[in-house]
Amino acid sequence: MAEGQMTLWRAIATLAQQIPFSKTRVESVLSVRLKEQSSTTHTVFLEGGPVSLEGNVTISRTDLRLALRPDDPGLLLLEIAGDCITLDQLHPHYPDLKVSGNPRGKSLDEHTIYSVDQAWGKLSFGFKVRNPDCLDMIGFDPRMPG
Repeated sequence: MAEGQMTLWRAIATLAQQIPFSKTRVESVLSVRLKEQSSTTHTVFLEGGPVSLEGNVTISRTDLRLALRPDDPGLLLLEIAGDCITLDQLHPHYPDLKVSGNPRGKSLDEHTIYSVDQAWGKLSFGFKVRNPDCLDMIGFDPRMPG
C-alpha cells in the first residue's frame, strides 16, 4: 500500500462531507483533475480518473454533474475497478442497504442498485449484471436544501 492512500470507506465518508459538491471539493478529496466533458443549459458534466485507493481498489472514473442553479448540491458517480468488493463487504458499513433498482433485462451493463438513506440524501451502490458479485458504481444523490 502506498503511503497516504485512502480506503474506499474513507473516500465515501469524506466525499459525503463535501456536499454540496463542487469541482474543487471533489478534486481535493480524490486528488484528481476533473475536466468538463459537456454541458447543457442546466448541467455541467465533469469527469476525471483514475484514482488508486488502498487495497488495490480504483475509482476508474469520477463523474460529477453540477446543475447551474445555486441551490443544487450536484450528483457524483464513481466507477469502481480493481479487487472485487462484494455486497457482504458493504453490509458492515451500511447495514440498512435496500434494493432500490433492478436490471430490466436490456443489457449486461445494467445494475442492481442497493441504496441507503443518509442525513444528506441517498448513497447507492451498483452491481452490473455481467459481474453481479462485484461493486461497479457508487452514487451520491444529495437532497436539495430546504
